Amino acid sequence: MPFNNPYTQRSDSRLVVKVLVALTLALATLSGAPAKHTKAGPYQPAAGTFTVNSELDTNSADSVLTLREAILIANGGTSAGGLGRALTAGEAAQLSFCTISGGLITAGCGAGSADWILYSAGITRTVLSATLPPLSDNGTTLWPSSRIELDFLAASGPDSIAIAVYGSDITLANLTIVNVANPITAVYVSGLRAVLRENFVGTRPNVSGCGTNNVAARPVFGIMLTSKVTAGADANHVFSNTIGCATYSGINVVGSDFTRIGMDLDNNPAPNWIGVSGDSELPVPNGTSGIALSTTPDLTTTRGVRSTDIAYNVIAGNGTHGIILTGSGTNDTNSVALNTIRANYIGYRPHTQTPLGNNIAGILLTNGAYQNVIGGATAADANIITGHPASGIIVSNSNRNGILGNSIGVHVPYTTALGNGAFGVYIDNGANNLVGGFNLLGMSVRGNRIGNNGLAGVHIVGGTNNQVIANEIGSDNGAPRGNLGYGVRLIGAVGTRVGSNAVASWGNTISNNANVAVSLEGVTQTLVAGNVISGNLSMGVGINFGAVYNTIGAPTFPNTITLNGYAGIFLGRAANNLIHYNTIEGNEQHGVEMSLHAISNTITSTVITNNGLDGISIEAGALYNNWSRLSVFGNGGLGVDRDAVNGYNIPDAGALTVDAAVYVESQTKVVGRATPSTGAVTTRIELYAPGSPRDPSGYGEGLTYLGSTVTDATGNWSLLLAGHQSCVTAIETVITAGVGAQSGEFAFNRCVGTWLPVISR
Repeated sequence: MPFNNPYTQRSDSRLVVKVLVALTLALATLSGAPAKHTKAGPYQPAAGTFTVNSELDTNSADSVLTLREAILIANGGTSAGGLGRALTAGEAAQLSFCTISGGLITAGCGAGSADWILYSAGITRTVLSATLPPLSDNGTTLWPSSRIELDFLAASGPDSIAIAVYGSDITLANLTIVNVANPITAVYVSGLRAVLRENFVGTRPNVSGCGTNNVAARPVFGIMLTSKVTAGADANHVFSNTIGCATYSGINVVGSDFTRIGMDLDNNPAPNWIGVSGDSELPVPNGTSGIALSTTPDLTTTRGVRSTDIAYNVIAGNGTHGIILTGSGTNDTNSVALNTIRANYIGYRPHTQTPLGNNIAGILLTNGAYQNVIGGATAADANIITGHPASGIIVSNSNRNGILGNSIGVHVPYTTALGNGAFGVYIDNGANNLVGGFNLLGMSVRGNRIGNNGLAGVHIVGGTNNQVIANEIGSDNGAPRGNLGYGVRLIGAVGTRVGSNAVASWGNTISNNANVAVSLEGVTQTLVAGNVISGNLSMGVGINFGAVYNTIGAPTFPNTITLNGYAGIFLGRAANNLIHYNTIEGNEQHGVEMSLHAISNTITSTVITNNGLDGISIEAGALYNNWSRLSVFGNGGLGVDRDAVNGYNIPDAGALTVDAAVYVESQTKVVGRATPSTGAVTTRIELYAPGSPRDPSGYGEGLTYLGSTVTDATGNWSLLLAGHQSCVTAIETVITAGVGAQSGEFAFNRCVGTWLPVISR
């Protein structure tokens, strides 16, 4: 059955490079061709061709050619570096295109020649008595026309590798490599341009599990690559394999660059099944991760893992993470850096259309994994990451990575809940990581779709200058897929951006989540701008637990905070935060609620309308908060309620009164009294048109800001307004130098020609 990723199309390695370049510039703004190879089955070249015609594992002068003998001949002919003896007539008969004299090879094959090792018809299995000789001669191909099982159950050393690839241009194909016992690695590659294709490593075809009915022994690693590759033209390719039942990782890339995992030599999709068995997708879990990339010490230096492309694979059911990238701790290009992970199914089986999560997380980047891309520029690059008991993606102590355009906890063709058990994306103490998409260098990179996860869609703890932009969090292409916790939760982070004050398309849609849509806890210098925050079951934005100096909204990049199940914005233990240029509408409770220890916060240039309770609610212990230039109307309670703790809708405008409003030719003169401006105290008076219909309390709200003035030393104030205003109301803000500014409620409305007594309580 063909690999049927609905997002997949042919990819070009040049596009991957372009994404990496664009990612570098986006983060700064915000804070060689592979060799060709036939895709058909094996063929007999005009070079040495060796036909294995025995199931035995011997090196003896007899009438048959064994696999061990064929490899020795390919490595060194009949010299001491190869077979080390003369061929018998029966053995020589299995060799083609070789020049043989006296049983010795003198030309045409062996060392220095491109040799092919085939099997004769009818042979299906070799039981090895020892690990095989390393394939050291460049150009050797072991590619039987029918699948051959290599059973290492009885094999001993001498090396800790069952099949080692030391030469370059070596191909292993159509093999089943089983019962390689820990601590032996099944296949080890240190050469260049190796091709591992269509093999079963650690497991047999169409079986389930890793017990004795399948395999009796498990290798330490399925495939390990440690080649010193310096250019894309020398890349090693691993594709169309099933890799399972390793004690540790299925594929382990250590200190090696330019590995291609999941695509053929023409860059076409050619997936590996890692942790599940081929098209049947039966579970054959590797003990730890499906794929692991890590640096390794090399004498006095540390070799990184760079420019590896992991694409189109099915990675499911493994013992820890689907993919893990472990850096050197340096967060630079000498670490695990500049790698791409795209178009994979991680925790999901596309043929059987069922989730099978890896046992911890889908992808883990840790210890200085640097400037890697998860996803990519187009819909074809989206990873499907779902079904894990922990998080979809974890980024730990790693910087400048891009998580772009993935489906995390959701999958477009299927509507059932498939989410990850914890977070969609979890960033722990990382810097300058990007979760989302961007428009740069002529590219339009879509954001992620993050839904159905058991906790937050995006959860960031600590770190600096991370970006969450252009995502759908709690929906999938508009369909509700709420996370069961927060939409975005930030704890102790510095300089995070949720949305943007620079590009309109960088805002997130955060909806349908079961807890707070955007929660800022103990954070500072956070920007939340340009987002649509709608239909979450709790509050739209929560600012609490020591959150200071954060900004919600921006000129021309407002947040739309609407239809949430609690307050539009809640401030608890929070100080010196700025809320401006937002629309806060239709939330079930207050538009903005300020609780105990909300201190010195500012609300300005914001529309607050049609919320179920007060427009702005201030409880006891919320001090020196101020608001100005608002549009507050149609709320279920007061426009501003400074005594919410003792009951809603109890007007308390304090010293402020609007005593008269009269027409003076084409203007309206308004006079009143409020707190005097004396010494360190300045009292600002803002006038508003309350709109129609006015609040039945008589204290109204403030639909339209009209202008401002200050009181004199006796508390009197007056203001001449342009035009004829039928009714006016006002807010006073008492500004105490060195202490702060405290705004009050809307005053009792004053209409032109109507003199009403001041109500005392």
